[in-house]
Amino acid sequence: MLYETEQTTLPGLKTPEQEYRELINGNYSFSEALQILDKIDWDFKDFTTQYLTHKFHSYPARFIPQIPLTFIKLFTKEGETVLDPMCGCGTTLVEAFLNNRNSIGNDFNPLATLISKVKVTLIPDAEFRYLKNKLQKMKRYLDLDYKRIDKRLESLPNRKISRIFNRVVISKSEVIRETLLEIKEEGGHNDIYDLGRVALSSTIWSLVENGGGLDVDDLFLKKINSMEKELKKMAKIVKNHHQK
Repeated sequence: MLYETEQTTLPGLKTPEQEYRELINGNYSFSEALQILDKIDWDFKDFTTQYLTHKFHSYPARFIPQIPLTFIKLFTKEGETVLDPMCGCGTTLVEAFLNNRNSIGNDFNPLATLISKVKVTLIPDAEFRYLKNKLQKMKRYLDLDYKRIDKRLESLPNRKISRIFNRVVISKSEVIRETLLEIKEEGGHNDIYDLGRVALSSTIWSLVENGGGLDVDDLFLKKINSMEKELKKMAKIVKNHHQK
């Protein structure tokens, strides 16, 4: 992976990713940086492109992170600000954050801006403990809630989603949504609330892509755990940058 610090090849041998990293980490003038662009294989074949918070949520037509990373490293300095006026799901913002640059992102799609915000927001362990406590209570409630399915369905808008998922899946999704709304109403937990919303959206997206399923709650909980793990990795990288 691009941000791995350990050598994973034999001594004296370098992977294409390691060679690429050394190339963009050089100290170049503007004209030299332009020449470096011609030395890069823009296909990035066999490169790891889904790492850290880039894995949070699928999004159409997103570019791979090495593309904005190249321009960030070659044409900006640490502490400077990167602007992405059509940021999509925040790929550029993540790479700016990982490399000690400020960033500004804008997008017309509210889901895009939500995903982008969550991807670059570090969350304290205490907030994850709070969320998991809420979700444990939710899980017990889910196991006893199937008799209320019809009642819950009445509160949902009449959209195509009703023809994609069965009653149990829709009911479970609604219980998760209500749990997140409780977190919002309690106040003081905006970042973990937003992370939960992205996790739920990603879970539903996954179910749509895979033709539905019954384990929406298990998928959601696995997504939360995965997001926590990747944010902790990101926090270490960002911390190391600031210590240099």
